[in-house]
Amino acid sequence: MATASAPATQGEGNTVSLGRLGPLKIMSVPVFVGVWAALGPGFVWASLGQGSGELIWWP
Repeated sequence: MATASAPATQGEGNTVSLGRLGPLKIMSVPVFVGVWAALGPGFVWASLGQGSGELIWWP
């Protein structure tokens, strides 16, 4: 079982120290490209297949 550690503290510059590991760089979040691109074609295919019953019979 993991033991409780100290809360995250701000390091030098644009880094954050978390536990025993080295400091992590703080990066900007990428631009969201849209819900359909995030879900991807595989998720849409699985949803359509489940709705039509094809995914249940697929090995």
